[in-house]
Amino acid sequence: MHQELACGRTPPTHCSDSTTEEGQTNQTASSARVGTHTRGRGQVLVLFSLLLLVLLGASAVAIDYATWLLTDRDLQNVSDHAALAGASQFRDPSTANDCSGNKCNLARHLAWTALNQDLDLGLTPGVIGALALADSPAGGQPDGTYDGVAVDFEETIWVSTPPPSYAAYRGIGGQFPFNHGVVFVRVDREVPSFLGGALGITPQPRHGWATAGIQSTDFAMQIFCTTAVDPSCGGSGQAALVIDGGGGIRLIRGSIASNESLKVTQQGGRGVILENGDMFVVRGVCGPSSWNCAAIPTVTGGIADDDPTAIPNNAHNKSAFYIPPQPVAQFASPDDITPVHHTDCTGANASNLCLPWRPAGSTQPGDWFCSVTDLNNLCGEPCAYVPAAPLCVDPGTLTSADPGYGTVRCEARVGGTPSRHLVAWGDGTGANGFDETPGQSNGEDWKVLDDDPTVPDPDAGTTPANPPSDYVHMSGTLGASGGAATQSVTYSLRPPFGIPQVNSTTVRYVAFKTDGSAARSDDGNVISVSATLLQGGVAVPGGSEPADAHILSGTPTRYEFTVPAGQISNYTALSIRFTFHTVTDNGLRRGAGISWAEAETPSLDPALPPMIPPGYYHSITIEADATHHGCAIMDPSAVYSGLKGYQLPGIYRFGGAAGAKIDLGVGSYLIGDGVTLTFDDDFPDATGSAGILLGTGSALVLNTAVTANSAGVTPCTPHAEGPAYNPSTPLIPLLYSALCASWGVDAAATSGIRAGANAWPVCVPDLSTGDTTTCRNRNLYNPTADYRGITFYFTPPAWNPSSIQNRYEMQGTDAGIAFRGVLYAPYDDVRISGRNGFNTVGQVLVWTAKFNGGAATIDLDYPYDFTPSSPYLLEPTVDH
Repeated sequence: MHQELACGRTPPTHCSDSTTEEGQTNQTASSARVGTHTRGRGQVLVLFSLLLLVLLGASAVAIDYATWLLTDRDLQNVSDHAALAGASQFRDPSTANDCSGNKCNLARHLAWTALNQDLDLGLTPGVIGALALADSPAGGQPDGTYDGVAVDFEETIWVSTPPPSYAAYRGIGGQFPFNHGVVFVRVDREVPSFLGGALGITPQPRHGWATAGIQSTDFAMQIFCTTAVDPSCGGSGQAALVIDGGGGIRLIRGSIASNESLKVTQQGGRGVILENGDMFVVRGVCGPSSWNCAAIPTVTGGIADDDPTAIPNNAHNKSAFYIPPQPVAQFASPDDITPVHHTDCTGANASNLCLPWRPAGSTQPGDWFCSVTDLNNLCGEPCAYVPAAPLCVDPGTLTSADPGYGTVRCEARVGGTPSRHLVAWGDGTGANGFDETPGQSNGEDWKVLDDDPTVPDPDAGTTPANPPSDYVHMSGTLGASGGAATQSVTYSLRPPFGIPQVNSTTVRYVAFKTDGSAARSDDGNVISVSATLLQGGVAVPGGSEPADAHILSGTPTRYEFTVPAGQISNYTALSIRFTFHTVTDNGLRRGAGISWAEAETPSLDPALPPMIPPGYYHSITIEADATHHGCAIMDPSAVYSGLKGYQLPGIYRFGGAAGAKIDLGVGSYLIGDGVTLTFDDDFPDATGSAGILLGTGSALVLNTAVTANSAGVTPCTPHAEGPAYNPSTPLIPLLYSALCASWGVDAAATSGIRAGANAWPVCVPDLSTGDTTTCRNRNLYNPTADYRGITFYFTPPAWNPSSIQNRYEMQGTDAGIAFRGVLYAPYDDVRISGRNGFNTVGQVLVWTAKFNGGAATIDLDYPYDFTPSSPYLLEPTVDH
């Protein structure tokens, strides 16, 4: 037993020779254990070999993949550098929208130069110049001879501007094909597999790619609203910028930015045409519910770089670029420095400026209007400015092919040198009535006193015509039982088409005796006549003849008398009253007739349309009817009406709550240069009879005047203004472009409330007399050079309002929007329908914008300076 134990613990040599049964058993077990150990060692070797292969493969892949990633990074840096270098050629967004002027060749040249440096291609300047002449083909830049030099590229390279549509760009997710001002660069390189080849791993070419463009820093149109951020876009979640109907927007200069997307509701329309700018959005993609995607040839209803409906059609569709949300710019208001509102600016001083209540005499904002029928307040006549045609041409009758199309002026209802002869202009009024010879079926008795005011009447001579050609006469005989009798008739006089100078006025008329019918008579009772000049129905001092001034005969005779100077204050409200008198009563009663009458005014300054002075208004209305269109001129320095002491010139404020409006009749115009229109936060939207109401063919024509100087450049814009144009004639032209408006804001400021200043000096009265005459000098217009003029300023209800108003809603068929300067409505939904024959110049800053141009395109032109921008990488992004 002990021996077994001893052998079991430490088997001696002789234990293996044991012949006992137990010993045999032990020997067999020992042999089995030795065989198991041998097989285990073989399995481990196989498994170790397999694991070693896996480890070697993983190491190979890791090492190769890291090398490939380094290659990707290198190629990406190379592509980024080259794309940015090429895009720097388009630093001025105003010239980036086509390849004119060799821009695309120069951009490719810069990109190839960067590639040559970064990839050590060894290209000569001549080779680079040859490569830059064209975009790379779909298969990449081929080997070949360039500028006489054989070139063998080790990498596959693409350089293109604008980006192409082939697979090398679109296949990797490129989003900006055909967008001018964008440079695409891609470099592909064949790479080896250092260790993976042993495992049969064949790598694909590595590549880096980039597109670069210019980020605009200033926009011709900027939409601030953001969906899901109160107040929401349009109040109903609509897209921020909507093109509705078959028309569109043509932006002649500048770009558009929207904090939301663009929606074109009619895909067959023009959409957005950006002649030298781009569209920037925070979110949104092209598609049937937004805009048509980029394509060549272009399709309508999208974003294009030229009119997609033009023939021939050379337009390319464009994609929108993406930007972060843009903050609302805060501009100072001119109303903030005019706390005094009083008819005469009572209480105003240098520290408390004034916008007086208008019309004069109101105790609150009043209602100004002109009429095409009310002779005491006659509207002007809108005319196209056609240099070769001195006659007034209705702007609505011109087409885009006609000279003068897109221009308008407001003229008095009579052209040329205004006549000083004020003739009868309305039916006579008086007891018992008068008849006409020849008879007038329409009852217009005045026509027989002077048939044509523009043609001298033979009755007006020193010796009147006998018999007269036409006249009015009593419908019976004068006299009554019991003695004397009197009968009168009054005729209104046409207002003068100009400003009379201070001088005397002469009244003239031709009268004669009749037999009680139309026949002249030399017998019968004595009939006398006297005349009185009336102003507003009241006799003018010194303007009455004695009651028995003239004894009449059957021979037409001219009579006249003179009204002293200074007695007439309102030449638009004059009339002549004729009084006939008899002193006997018998069978020889007689009547009387008149064949001609006038009042000759002093010399007149040139004929003038209505002039509207600056101030605080409830409404301005310009009337029109089926045959007459009206117009009026805003006179910022009040040349003809005068400014008040400490009044701020050029500012027209609108408010007064319910019913406040600017209302233009069919074909009518409101014209102003060097003006700024501000609207209170309670100014209503265009519903009912309030807001901005434009009749068919009407237009607001504001700050469109240009003034050419030796350099062709004026303050507020670096661009040449072209030939001088002054739509507010007869007011003399401003010294500088009306683009500067009246109120300007600091364009260089980037935060806070941007400071503002008026282009006109404050009207400080003469301290000794209170006279403000010197304020009326239009040569005092002196805008701050680098400020931007504000044409429309819609006062925000708060800088962070809870709701949005629709105060700028210009509705009307073919309604015109002709303004230069800035439309500042940061918390208003701007809606403009119709179309216009003008280029609307300036900057539009609004909450949302909706344009419905029918089949027409609304033109906008951005005249401000484009600050050169650094290029930035558009792609790839995290989405790639």
